[in-house]
Amino acid sequence: MDRNTSPHFKRQSLLWVVCLCLLTGCETKEEVSTPSISPKVDSDKTTEANGAPDQAPQPWETPEDLLLFVTRHQPSGYEKDFALSQTAVACVDAEDLSYASRTIRLIRTPERQKKTQKRQILKLIYTDRNAQALKLAGKMKSPAERGRAQHRIASKMIKDGAVTQARNIVKQMTDLNSKYKVVQLLSGTLKTEADIEQAIEESRSQLADERELTLCCVAVRRANLDQIPQATALLRELRSAEYQQIAAGTLARSQLKAGQIGSAMSLVRQGAVDPYDSLRYDISRQLKDSSNIEQAIQVAQEMEYLDYQTRAIYYIADKLLELNQPQRAQEVILLVNKAAQNEEEEKERFSTLASFAGQLLKQGNLDQIKEYAAKLDIEVFRYYKFFKKLIENQLKQGDLEQALQLTETFPEADIYAAASFHLANQGQFDQAREIALKIKDGYHRSAALAPLVVQLLKTNELDQAFAVLQKMDDTGFQCTGPESRQYHDSPHHWHSDKYVYEKMIEKLLDADQLERALAVTQLLNEQKEQSVYTGYLCEQLIKREKFQAACDVALNFSAETKYQARVLRTTYIALQKAIERQWARELTQQTSIPELKAELHLKLASKFRELQDPPESQKERLAAKKMIKKLEQTRLNPECARNLVTALIEAGELTQATNIASRIEDRLEKLPALYAVTQELTKGTPLEYSPYPKGTIRDHKLKPTFTPEEKQLARQIVAAIQDD
Repeated sequence: MDRNTSPHFKRQSLLWVVCLCLLTGCETKEEVSTPSISPKVDSDKTTEANGAPDQAPQPWETPEDLLLFVTRHQPSGYEKDFALSQTAVACVDAEDLSYASRTIRLIRTPERQKKTQKRQILKLIYTDRNAQALKLAGKMKSPAERGRAQHRIASKMIKDGAVTQARNIVKQMTDLNSKYKVVQLLSGTLKTEADIEQAIEESRSQLADERELTLCCVAVRRANLDQIPQATALLRELRSAEYQQIAAGTLARSQLKAGQIGSAMSLVRQGAVDPYDSLRYDISRQLKDSSNIEQAIQVAQEMEYLDYQTRAIYYIADKLLELNQPQRAQEVILLVNKAAQNEEEEKERFSTLASFAGQLLKQGNLDQIKEYAAKLDIEVFRYYKFFKKLIENQLKQGDLEQALQLTETFPEADIYAAASFHLANQGQFDQAREIALKIKDGYHRSAALAPLVVQLLKTNELDQAFAVLQKMDDTGFQCTGPESRQYHDSPHHWHSDKYVYEKMIEKLLDADQLERALAVTQLLNEQKEQSVYTGYLCEQLIKREKFQAACDVALNFSAETKYQARVLRTTYIALQKAIERQWARELTQQTSIPELKAELHLKLASKFRELQDPPESQKERLAAKKMIKKLEQTRLNPECARNLVTALIEAGELTQATNIASRIEDRLEKLPALYAVTQELTKGTPLEYSPYPKGTIRDHKLKPTFTPEEKQLARQIVAAIQDD
């Protein structure tokens, strides 16, 4: 399993011996005597320190200076990280690769840093710039990240038949996990026995480092072909500690396949390369399958990677449940109930603990579940719809009161919501509503009422559904039921559910009740949410070919300008998708927001150009210019102006886009608008490359220089930021 983290090896050094001691009680077959290996070389897990590239004295002079200057001044948060990632990839085209490597360090999260570094290397190697890719890899401070980059470069070289160059990269690598992967690829080029014999013959006349690499590749190839005695003999010939560890890692894998668990484990414990604990994981699984539970636990606890460790422990605990040892199973699973280092590990930990809760639920031991719950964060039980399943099991026994008594152990909101959900599914709507209304918190109560609305709509009980919907507090966009980790405390839709407000709107429109559908949008508290669902209402009207009604609803929507614009833009896009260009034109002409009107005229011009109708395209373009001229004398609406900038960029009007972006007063809209202009201004020739079998990336090279006119726009952008 490919992982984006590197191991931190802390194995004790062992003496060189010819025969290994086997693990007692693990052998199922006669094992081949395996040589020990030299102590493992520690991998440095140093991460890149956050640092900022030096500001150029004149950031408008070159495309890379301008791009970096504008990116660094973006508002903090996700948008800035995204811009930094884009800029870091663009800067691999600069003559000075330090722009690309230094920009990486400005990205806040290690995960995004790694993804961006991967994109940088892929862009270079798939546009035939291996030399630059190697230079960039050399600038990576973390040995693990540098190793990953070198692995990608070498992998592409081997794929292209440049085996000699790939071998040269291996000799420069310091990260053992990545080196292991490249040696595996090199060994795969020895396709026949004749290739293997020729490689052995050539090794006799090679210099020491070349000889070691060749013999390691041959040993790995022999091991991968399950030729354990020959691989063992070759391992004895190796003198390099790193190549011993790489060959031993592959040999251990082969021994494990042959059932020689003790020999494999001995090699691993002496320092054989075990990428991301995958060998230890498989050893633990085999020990567990042969009921060597305590040894399996010991191996699992030696793992350093939480994702493999938690899975190994989970399967051991599951095995103990099969053996009817629930108490011991619970003790084992709680070994993973420890602090995680990052969000990914936290998710792995929660899902593992939650999966075990599900297994307890299958066994139906309620007392065991309660005991388990007392030792864990309650969030664990909100994974995998645990409470819904728990209540479903109780209701199958026909005792609602007993099911509701679970509120003594678990949060009321979860139990009541789950009970209401199942009652609604059974058609017991009054009882479902009564229980959901017991939930005190408005947000959670609404999330429990939403599934009831959905069930009522399925039975066409529109009046009852509307009445329940009115009892919901929409703050934060409600979901149609408590999903995995219950509820979010921030505005968010559940992506797996049909939104209850949308479902209500659809049903009312199907019943030809437009006024009530419009009333649904007014049940929402915030203008932002009203605009979302009013836009959805307009889309549904257009889908039903009620174009006049859609335009009327959009034009009459009353809210802040930016929210009015969102509804109108949504309606315009829906009309274009429905190929109703005349209605789209009518909507544009009646729009009273000047920035939006100019934007829509530009979009119409582009559409008519696609349809090869130059006169109509020119007419719309002139209308847009007229609106933009009027905007020179008015204060701009920030969000609408930013969208206009995007439309101007798409229309190729970079000067006007720069002028509008520079005049936006709200920096949260101004700075991203200026970044969009800068991206366009610095784009060079188009690039297209396919690093994946089913994926083509379309990109641009960074411009090498600016023309005088472009430099003037660059100066204007810099001035707009400095004056902010």
